[in-house]
Amino acid sequence: MKKLFQMTLFILVFIVMRLFFLFENTYADTFCIANFQCADGNSATCDWCEKTAIGGICRNVINCDDDNRCTIDECTPNGCKHTDDLTICDDGNPCTDETCSPVACVYNANTISCEDGLFCNGTDTCHGMACSVHSGNPCPAGMFCNETNNSCDSTPPITSTTTSTSVISTTTTSRKTTSTTTSIIQPITSTTIQPLPDTYSISGYVTGDIVEGVSIVLSGTASESSTTDENGYYELCELNSGYYNITPKMDGYIFAPPYYPIQSLTSNLSNMDFISSKIPCVIEFMYGEDSYEVELLRDYRNSVLAEYSEGQELIRLYYEWSPVIVEVMNEDEEFRVQVKEMIDGVLPLIR
Repeated sequence: MKKLFQMTLFILVFIVMRLFFLFENTYADTFCIANFQCADGNSATCDWCEKTAIGGICRNVINCDDDNRCTIDECTPNGCKHTDDLTICDDGNPCTDETCSPVACVYNANTISCEDGLFCNGTDTCHGMACSVHSGNPCPAGMFCNETNNSCDSTPPITSTTTSTSVISTTTTSRKTTSTTTSIIQPITSTTIQPLPDTYSISGYVTGDIVEGVSIVLSGTASESSTTDENGYYELCELNSGYYNITPKMDGYIFAPPYYPIQSLTSNLSNMDFISSKIPCVIEFMYGEDSYEVELLRDYRNSVLAEYSEGQELIRLYYEWSPVIVEVMNEDEEFRVQVKEMIDGVLPLIR
């Protein structure tokens, strides 16, 4: 067993080296180890070497524009950087919470404390995007509210008196009349009860290769998460109006669509469904999930490689690199054929 492991380990290392050089030769124009190798001489592009599981890939992006109005885009030595712009949607209204989506600013009413400049209507709270809820007369029983002095007094506010004089003349008599109008500032005693804000729910199903145990992550105005049940159902409850993204997550799987953007949640949403697909490893992609070759290599993995630390490291690297290699093979038939030829050469040795 030890000799078999050493022999196949040498062969697998050789295959990995061949795969590395094959990838480098096939993609010589984009393969890199340092940023300077990616400079294309165009001042309008941001050039850098992006590290991936199988090496560096040159990236040349024009203006670093991510088409997101909510970010400040800039080119750095490590690539494009997109920083949230926290001021672009600020409307100056303390009773709104601003959220920037890629296409528009979203304004949601909040219920924080505010100030309307009046004393005798009590403390103020935001409602309906305005400073419109007031606790009422702040003075204790038996005291009178004085708006002018912002105080509670033991005597009523000073009344104001206006006197007007008019003269009525005729050819025979002259009469002077005087009228007096009195106004009294009454204490404010009404209280407005603040209603609770409306909340909503989001629900749906995950179908496909995996349904149970998928994490559904909510981000945006609030952060929340849920997990699908045995039927693939999930539900996120008691959500305030706002902007959200819903993203399914499960190691080893991809989802369609990758996420749902919700520009403004103003009602309950159902049927927010996802389809899951297992990310194939290299061998499954080439031979098929239930093929003889896959079963042979799985048995070799479990009975030989997994018994030694060196083999365990190879297993780890294999599954780490597989998604990237599969993606390349899916786009490049010649590369896929060359990788398959290398694997075909190993199969007779482990049968």
